[in-house]
Amino acid sequence: MRTALLRVRFSFRAFDSRFPLFMEPPYGGQKMRATWFAFLLLLLAAEALAQSKPCTLDQWISVAETSSPSLIAADARVEAAGHDAEGAGNWPAPVVGYGWFVRPVETRLGPQEHKLSLTQALPVFGRSGLRSRTAAAAAEATRARRQATSEAIRYRLTLLWNELWLLEQSRQIAAEDLQLVGALHASALSQYRAGRGSQAAVVRIELELERSRDALRRQEDERAPLLARINAELGRGSFEDLSGGDRLSASGHAPPLDSLRVQLSGNAGLAAARGQSTVAQSRSELASRERWPSLSIGGDYIFIGEAIQPGLKDSGQDAILLRAALQLPWPTAGASDQAARQKALQVAARADESALALQLAAELESVHFDYREASRRLELLDISLIPSADLALSVTRSSFAAGESSVGDLIEIRRTRLNLARELVSVSAERANSIARLELLVSAPFHPVEED
Repeated sequence: MRTALLRVRFSFRAFDSRFPLFMEPPYGGQKMRATWFAFLLLLLAAEALAQSKPCTLDQWISVAETSSPSLIAADARVEAAGHDAEGAGNWPAPVVGYGWFVRPVETRLGPQEHKLSLTQALPVFGRSGLRSRTAAAAAEATRARRQATSEAIRYRLTLLWNELWLLEQSRQIAAEDLQLVGALHASALSQYRAGRGSQAAVVRIELELERSRDALRRQEDERAPLLARINAELGRGSFEDLSGGDRLSASGHAPPLDSLRVQLSGNAGLAAARGQSTVAQSRSELASRERWPSLSIGGDYIFIGEAIQPGLKDSGQDAILLRAALQLPWPTAGASDQAARQKALQVAARADESALALQLAAELESVHFDYREASRRLELLDISLIPSADLALSVTRSSFAAGESSVGDLIEIRRTRLNLARELVSVSAERANSIARLELLVSAPFHPVEED
């Protein structure tokens, strides 16, 4: 904002130097200068307000990426898994010890008084590399779950975006219907006053008029709870204003089903399941290697005092002891149970991966069918049903004005036209939601080919 104000100030001075007749007496004076400056400030305020209020679906998603609690938690898990992977292959920390002889052990060269020791365990038999690969696979699975969380939020925001569009379209349909019923009421009332209509016809249309008003009020009242749900998904306050839903998220054609079947392997949830299966396999192998021997090396530095016998060669010479230890695993039930447990978890992870792959394949078939069905219904409504209903409504209105049709016929065809209009926008939203679901299944937003 400060940069923008400086830019405006410089532009203002340039404008002042080029067009002095608007700034200096006797042409404009200080009052004209203040008017221009206030106008520019209003423009800047309007621009800042427009930038602070997300108005496109991409802006909604951008806000959610930075403020959604679910994504913040997922990012923290990814960071933690990355730190685990960095130190998983490190050697165990060395053990430093100190010993003090309560009663010095007398030797030929002198008494042993105290000692320092250092012990280092060696991760033999590939344990270090296996731990590192296990942690890396776990980090990769965590990143895949984070991607799945992000795509799920994008999908839910897309549904809310289309729902907001549907609500606005329904409100416009209700307003147009109210205007139509008002015109029908005026026509029926004029016929009644002219003696060509009945009071019952006027009363029936007045009843429809009240229903239309109630439908419009309901559509307007539904906006507030919908905005609260959208703000909750964005990680914002429930009463913060936003705009959007001016068009559907997608209106073109989705890719063919065969192409989507190939892309299904890139699903983020399936990638996370594969990663978890890899982690389970590595942990099972690591648990089996824990039953193998372990090696450690070390040394002791022993402090020796002066010998009792004076003049003895090497009297008080400190001693150094080198050690090597091989830990032999004892065949206990605990080690075997741990290996068996990890093996069972590996089998479970593979089964979960297979089950998810089958579920996604079946869902892909179902969602693509919903998309094709919505496209078929949309074409039927747009090309055949709604034009026929418009024609029937026009003919019935003319017949009613001429006294050839009853008010019941007019109300029935008007309701039919209203229901078809509502169905048109509803099916359009369903079709866009199906495209969004297909994008979620393949974890790759595609760009539908726009219709001719």
